[in-house]
Amino acid sequence: MLSRKISLRILFLVSGSLVGASLTPAPLLYQDMSSDAAAEGDSIRIICIAPKAYVDSQFWLLKMDLAQPVQMLFASEAQHSVTFTLENVTRKDAGQYRCRYHSYRGSAGQMSELSNVVETMVTVLTTSAPPASTAAPKVSPWLLPVVLSVAGVLLLSVVLVVAVVAIRRVNARRQQLKRDQESCWTKTNFPTTGL
Repeated sequence: MLSRKISLRILFLVSGSLVGASLTPAPLLYQDMSSDAAAEGDSIRIICIAPKAYVDSQFWLLKMDLAQPVQMLFASEAQHSVTFTLENVTRKDAGQYRCRYHSYRGSAGQMSELSNVVETMVTVLTTSAPPASTAAPKVSPWLLPVVLSVAGVLLLSVVLVVAVVAIRRVNARRQQLKRDQESCWTKTNFPTTGL
């Protein structure tokens, strides 16, 4: 039983070293930088270079958060590099990328190790506006005349109500005074008999 476990371990070690040996050297990946970061809508060029001995290979651009390759290109005849172009980029295109290549040496195909990681950034262009807390709210052009008209009608209504109430009070006071005067100065007829 012990010899069987040891022979299985040796078999796994040998098979692992064969698989490891079948991988070709890793390519070099870099971003063609025209500026520090691409803006939304721009293009990003990412270049993948295999060692010189691995010409006419098939290259894959891989994004770290995606399971499927982003792009696949064949190198031109007798070339060992490709340029991947990401057109009209958005924030979703920002992230970490790697590449790898598959080459045919003789009749057997060989997959390369993964390249170094390249981080791409996409900036979002915004217009310079004041912060929302200090920005004046947008007002429709018709809103100001309507508000002023309503305020004018309300003010006129209040003035009229106050005037009507004041006039009624003045009239009520006049009538009260008139009644008071009439009650005090009533005409009395005294007898005019001779004393």
